[in-house]
Amino acid sequence: YIYRQIELELTDLTELTDAYIFENYFTINNWYSVAQMRAKFENYFKSDSISDYIIDELIANTPVSSMPAALTQYQTNAQILKESLVVQAIAEKAGLEIVSANNPAQKQRSLKYKVIDYLKEHAIYE
Repeated sequence: YIYRQIELELTDLTELTDAYIFENYFTINNWYSVAQMRAKFENYFKSDSISDYIIDELIANTPVSSMPAALTQYQTNAQILKESLVVQAIAEKAGLEIVSANNPAQKQRSLKYKVIDYLKEHAIYE
């Protein structure tokens, strides 16, 4: 990840007034006042929070007896891809590579074990 700090200077802020809301947001959102705009945002955030809570509760408290094969295969493939990308990134940073392998899957598996060995050798144990 690349982190870059950006400074912004806001010099020309328009005052949030009923007239400004009506002029700029009435045709888009049918808002005619600051109070109505705030009420809409409060309602949106409240509704969004309730939806998140319901989903979290369902996930935590609903037993799953079966899952479609397509979904489990998708999840498996996503995890394999994520693992492969992490292994590849570490291998590149460490200068590791596999020169000979019979197929791409075997090459990736061999690279994974090589990365694990590398991490074990270079780990700092406390």
